[in-house]
Amino acid sequence: MRLTQHFQLEEFTRSATARRLGIDNTLTPTKAYDRILIGNLQRLCEQVLEPLRQHANSPRHAPSPLEGEPEQLPIHINSGYRCLILNRAVGGSPTSNHISGCAADIRIPDIPTGREWFEWLQAHVPFDELIWERATPTGHPWIHVALRPETNRRRVIPDLVKQ
Repeated sequence: MRLTQHFQLEEFTRSATARRLGIDNTLTPTKAYDRILIGNLQRLCEQVLEPLRQHANSPRHAPSPLEGEPEQLPIHINSGYRCLILNRAVGGSPTSNHISGCAADIRIPDIPTGREWFEWLQAHVPFDELIWERATPTGHPWIHVALRPETNRRRVIPDLVKQ
């Protein structure tokens, strides 16, 4: 199911941990509660991820094409929606925005680009949380961004290292 022009629902429900542990992390558009979660993911895509993708591919930031059409830089989702069981399995907070389909962890191509995206997101899009995360002090970081339907706190954590 397409959420927006560049994002599919499957990108937000795919999980290696869920697959390994046999956890069903799918969302079904015909179920009323799942439609709410899908709507939250759609809002996140429309208001945060699509604008970030557009920014990342603006002439100033986009990779230089060798010939023909310009190469488009995708935004890769490491983690999006997590059912309660999956959220527990990955050690997520019991109040995680991932549970309600309001958060995504974005893979960054490199540290300088990630830092630039982080600053751009902070200045240009609505959000509840914006966190520069990494699993260890020397691990490759990612950006966690969350957008709630209402009451967004604009909480920014520039470097959160999970020990």
